[in-house]
Amino acid sequence: MAWRGLLMDVVESLSSFFCCGNELRSFVVSGRALPFCQRCTGVYLGLGITFIYLLATRYYRRRSPRGVVLLTNLLCIGVMVVFGYHILDPGARWRFWSGLIFGNAVAWLVFPSAWELWAGSDCRPRSVGAGFWLLLVFLNTMPLWFPFGWNEAGVLVAVLALAGLIGAVGCAVAVLGFGLRKGVCALCFAIERIGR
Repeated sequence: MAWRGLLMDVVESLSSFFCCGNELRSFVVSGRALPFCQRCTGVYLGLGITFIYLLATRYYRRRSPRGVVLLTNLLCIGVMVVFGYHILDPGARWRFWSGLIFGNAVAWLVFPSAWELWAGSDCRPRSVGAGFWLLLVFLNTMPLWFPFGWNEAGVLVAVLALAGLIGAVGCAVAVLGFGLRKGVCALCFAIERIGR
């Protein structure tokens, strides 16, 4: 039982950099308010579920999204802008929903792009198929059925949120690593040219 509290404490300390943590806007699970607001709960779960899906299906290796999938992801980010700045705020489930589809969009845009930076021409330019749409439908229905009243929901939320945070940090590290690698290569090339 103590490990559940420790897991939630780890997630709380990591998420505190990005979330207001307003208890009035947080879901209550097992009598304890989650350490992040409803919108950030959606963002972290959307990131976590999508990162796990992309890893399991290896869709992240198919290049960054293009066409309709790119447009859909950009629209999902636009929804977050509307709800994130409280232009519209119809309640908790809507905040959760806007976070879910935003987290999903960020994962679909960032993870394949980070992989494409590292792998370069090794990325396979294939369609994402029905998987993208099925995952989007699944995430769009989560606010209707997600079991926040279930005693173990806190553990599920913490694990998925941690997966989302780890995935986001991993992508950031990959992009920074790519930039460093390119910078070091450019510096070595410049030093070699000067030495001639």
